[in-house]
Amino acid sequence: MMANRKKPGVALWATVVVAVMLVGYPLSFGPACWIVDKLPPSIDEGVCRLYGPLSGHAVWREHAIGRALWWWPTCFRSDGAAVFYIRDLST
Repeated sequence: MMANRKKPGVALWATVVVAVMLVGYPLSFGPACWIVDKLPPSIDEGVCRLYGPLSGHAVWREHAIGRALWWWPTCFRSDGAAVFYIRDLST
């Protein structure tokens, strides 16, 4: 007899998407900071808006997550500097 194998359902794919987002968003923060440093100021607004929550935590280095978020972008710079753009984008 053959086993009844069902195709992966919506719940499985939703779980995969959420897991990828939870891991991928913070991991992409370092390269995003490096890229923003290379972009003209008129283009980087969307990136700053997207990574604003992580930038805010990175500046607050009293917390282990803040220290990790501060360290991660420095890995992508030859001078070891961390570049964060924290702006008031409400205007």
